Amino acid sequence: MITYHYEGLTKVISGGQTGGDQAGLYAARDNAIRTGGHAPLGYKTLHGKAPKLEEFGVLEDASPNYPPRTLLNVRNSDGTVRLASSFD
Repeated sequence: MITYHYEGLTKVISGGQTGGDQAGLYAARDNAIRTGGHAPLGYKTLHGKAPKLEEFGVLEDASPNYPPRTLLNVRNSDGTVRLASSFD
């Protein structure tokens, strides 16, 4: 395993969606960087429920929809990267 030191990066906040969101959580954990964030109710992802997100400090939002958790994650971070095929 290759590890990197990220100067100034102290926490990765993620909504836990499959793909890059989860990869970011695993990469942060592998490099001793704190993790957290909010996911839709039931830890909903495109591939079903992912309760393992709780291991990363990701909290369940009261809503099953994606926009509320996205807004929380943006508000609770210093910077945001959002990749999507549709921003609706």
